[in-house]
Amino acid sequence: IALGIILGEFSVRLVSNTLSSIYSVYDQTGFVLSAVSIIKAMLIGITAVLAAALIPSLESRFIKPVSLIKGSYFNNNFQRIIPYLFISGVLLLGFGLYISTILSSDITFTFAGLFIIIIGYTALVPALMVVLAKILNRYAKSFLGKIYLIPCRNYLVSIDKNYIATASLTVAVAVFLSMTVLIESFRSTLSVWLTDTFSSDLFISAVYRPGENKGLSMDILNNISSVDGVTDIGYSRKIDIRTQSYGKINLIALSKNPPIKPQIVSGLVNEFEDIDNTSSASVIISESFSNRYKDRLKDGYISVPTNKGDQQFLIAGVYSDFATQTGTLILDYDLFSKYWDDDRLS
Repeated sequence: IALGIILGEFSVRLVSNTLSSIYSVYDQTGFVLSAVSIIKAMLIGITAVLAAALIPSLESRFIKPVSLIKGSYFNNNFQRIIPYLFISGVLLLGFGLYISTILSSDITFTFAGLFIIIIGYTALVPALMVVLAKILNRYAKSFLGKIYLIPCRNYLVSIDKNYIATASLTVAVAVFLSMTVLIESFRSTLSVWLTDTFSSDLFISAVYRPGENKGLSMDILNNISSVDGVTDIGYSRKIDIRTQSYGKINLIALSKNPPIKPQIVSGLVNEFEDIDNTSSASVIISESFSNRYKDRLKDGYISVPTNKGDQQFLIAGVYSDFATQTGTLILDYDLFSKYWDDDRLS
């Protein structure tokens, strides 16, 4: 546990330094681990050990000493349950696929379904091993000779032991391949998002630190306009607000010609510039925020605290966002100035 905390702190600092070097100053370097998380880890570890020891302990109570003399005792018993493992595996695979793809889009259910799929697959491995060994016995003899039958038959008579190693290896390879696909997919998606979202040629930014809402004066727009070669300027304001229903929210106000182009994936509008055409004061929200609080936002409105009291805004769209984990709301800069009395820039 102590080593895990040290590695966690080290990892957070590495990521924070990378973000600060490439994008903007990011001073989130603390690694917070609650006592509840440590207790959970201890309980899971102890439970896993007890669960692994339970079946052999119970089995040892009913084994006759004379049976242990036979080397094939455990293997014969294991081969008798292979058909039941196969049926269980098929059922678990079907149930896992149903949970992760049909039952719910919630990420918790998706991971639960994935875990059940892995367990179901490992239950299928013994039957697949037996089928593969019989196919090899039938056809490989003519190609490799009789000497091949020795390791192949030894493989079958020790299937109760070989099964564990084979299942572990296949799951490990599957996880490796899945992570490779995941990383490559995320890289390509992030690249497209960066290209489409950050469309300006040059960005000028105030140093942003969580918890601080400092910004630049509007006068900077006049200074920039006087520079030769400047054809257009867009601006934004970013602050953090605290809500009772949604916790901390990143609030971003964009000008009519925004420096970033939110990629709207669903909603009443297709482009951020169309937000003024809605029937009431409107915002667009990040996709992660929408997924997290979809039950509370199902009426299509969100209420947030402003300098003029709680205000209700129409949710005009949902946009893809990779920049923050917490909720993000984007609204028109004029609407922001009206309710927050803020004329600073980020």
